[in-house]
Amino acid sequence: MNLQTGLFLALVLISVVSCSGPDSFQGTELDSPDVAPPFRLVNQFGDSVGLSDMAGKVVVLTFLYTNCPDICPLTTETLRRAHTILGNDSNQIEMVAISVDPQRDSVESAYQYSDERDMLNRWHYLVGNEEQLEPIWKSYWLDPIQETTNSADAPLNDEHGDGGIAPGTGAGGSALPRSAPDSYLVNHTAPVFLIDRRGYRRSLFSSLSLDPQPLVHDIRLLIE
Repeated sequence: MNLQTGLFLALVLISVVSCSGPDSFQGTELDSPDVAPPFRLVNQFGDSVGLSDMAGKVVVLTFLYTNCPDICPLTTETLRRAHTILGNDSNQIEMVAISVDPQRDSVESAYQYSDERDMLNRWHYLVGNEEQLEPIWKSYWLDPIQETTNSADAPLNDEHGDGGIAPGTGAGGSALPRSAPDSYLVNHTAPVFLIDRRGYRRSLFSSLSLDPQPLVHDIRLLIE
């Protein structure tokens, strides 16, 4: 191979690499990324934590409650697995869960839930009262609905029945009341938002399976 041919092939290779698009998100890529709405609440250690404290890191944000019997433990386990797989890269992210159950979720219950699921030092489980939480829910397109139950046969959380984010009050339920019995479920979506280092919402998983790889993939895209 002469020098000219070698230079030509090198230029072709550089051109192919430079024209190749970036790896795509496996979650839903938000077409028009917007600045993630701010929040400031209290975590499982009783510390005040806000989105602004996480500037420069990739934020993995979801919405859960400690008495949830189904999707919340699954989401939590997937986040735990993702955190483990990321290894040292986990130092470049912050995982956050925001409560959708202000009546029952407290600093103490958030601590216990996090500890039991090996998430105590992996995330911030944020709690607050309804007046604090409701604007945050709305800004992330959630509308938790309380469903009273008196038996073990009560319907489980089906994420509004569509597996996605459903703004507005769903049929057959009611918005969270200011006082409520202890025996109830909270019908809610459990989206996972990925917020980039600049504070923009970039990718969305409407729900997670137990396979953490798609989430890890998108987190690493934003880390890079």
